[in-house]
Amino acid sequence: MKTKSKAINLIKFISAIIIACIYHYKNDFPVGTLFERNILIRGISNYGYLLVELFFIISGYLFYISYSKKIKNKKINFTTFIKKRYLRLIPLAALTSIIMFILESTHFKLYNNFWIFNNNDLVSLLFQMTGIQFWAHMYGSSLNNVTWYISSLLLCYIVYFFITRISKNKGNIIYIGFVILFIILMTYNINIPFINPYTLRGLIAFGIGIILSIMIEKNDLKKLSNASIVILVFTLIFTAIFRKNVMGHLVLYLDLIIYPCLLINIFRFEYLLDKIDYSTTEFLSNISFGIYLWNLPLQLFFHLLFSCLKVKVNYGSIYTFVLQIIIHIIFSIFSYKVIEKQLNKVKNIDFKIL
Repeated sequence: MKTKSKAINLIKFISAIIIACIYHYKNDFPVGTLFERNILIRGISNYGYLLVELFFIISGYLFYISYSKKIKNKKINFTTFIKKRYLRLIPLAALTSIIMFILESTHFKLYNNFWIFNNNDLVSLLFQMTGIQFWAHMYGSSLNNVTWYISSLLLCYIVYFFITRISKNKGNIIYIGFVILFIILMTYNINIPFINPYTLRGLIAFGIGIILSIMIEKNDLKKLSNASIVILVFTLIFTAIFRKNVMGHLVLYLDLIIYPCLLINIFRFEYLLDKIDYSTTEFLSNISFGIYLWNLPLQLFFHLLFSCLKVKVNYGSIYTFVLQIIIHIIFSIFSYKVIEKQLNKVKNIDFKIL
């Protein structure tokens, strides 16, 4: 098992593009029939947000590989651990939230309404800048709302740090037990401080990522792959027959079956990527964070710019669609090199875990 995985790097980059440049693009702009012509693209544009679950699973998988032994053997304390994680996640998230606050305020002054969310006050900004907006209180969607992922991920790090510390030799059972507990809480639609639909999405998927990591560590990958293929085939048959039932529990369906099985097979056949240089995939993985976080600020900035200049943009054009992907990638490269990478030099932040 290793943290340096070309497959994981590429998955993170592609998923970020789908979430930011396809799912959000479709939901934030009038795209007409741009995504309706192909059933696969239509599905991605409708359900792309569920790839966030895949990010959580990958984070849990990497967390176990990188930190489980250190935490169990007390070679890293909580303060050091959370400081590294906090400094990796929060600075860029806070910056994008501040910029989103400025842009939304500008939109309100110009048009007497907000562009996408209504909870764009200073209190929401403060909570979003600290990364605890979905811990103590549910303020609802606001500002750079994609940072809900950051807030939930931070809570996952904290919760699973202490679960790992107490797990010792019974980690498998304890991790499974907590995942089951979180699934039950989600089933009952619990919505209280620290335990709500947003944080539970993270806690469940992150825990499954840890369990997946343990399974791969203790079993033959080829055997796991063969078993997962059989499970996937039966799952697809079940889905075809009971589609309505599956759609009602889509998040758990993906978390418990689809994503783990897909990852197992991706890891098994990762040798197919041997001709691709690892540094290239690592770079794409590193800029995926920026693609995800800069998405809404970039969309609103250009929306304001074109509105003020009275330029009509055909968002349903394939050329506009491709152009916005290119802009996201270029800006995220700039963000990584100028902001994130410089911060890493100062604080020695661990970039491989996210």
